[in-house]
Amino acid sequence: MIGCGFMYFWYGLYEENAKAVYLYGYRSVMVLFVIAVAIYGYTKYKMNEAHFLYAYHPTNSHHQWKYYFRDNNTVKIHGLYMMREEYNFYDFEIKGDTLFFEKPLKHEGLESKIYLIQQNKDSINNFKAFLIPLDESYQPIDSLEKMIVPFERNN
Repeated sequence: MIGCGFMYFWYGLYEENAKAVYLYGYRSVMVLFVIAVAIYGYTKYKMNEAHFLYAYHPTNSHHQWKYYFRDNNTVKIHGLYMMREEYNFYDFEIKGDTLFFEKPLKHEGLESKIYLIQQNKDSINNFKAFLIPLDESYQPIDSLEKMIVPFERNN
């Protein structure tokens, strides 16, 4: 809005006086506006890249963390922090059905460095998968909460 106001003001002055300073001011505002729109669009594109795996904590109602594991080996974590929504991004590695993080992300609800993607058939029509936290020897950690991965059966 401010940029549009400046453009209108400088264009009016340029029409009246036809000075190079006014023309420069008008064009510089246009260039800054185009740059801002390009950066905004690129940021939205990077934030909303497609994910191949989505998970959430079933009982965590305080932070409401949601995990979007993306093809470029980053996880986008969406949650409530200090009464506001926030997105955080972290790197991970995937080998087979196992996810590896450099360190536990306790503030984001990922308390283990290793998670196993395990599919579990609840009934004939309802399939679910879980992210199971593992310790360094690849044994399940029972004290940590499994994350639910919604999984639809392909017909």
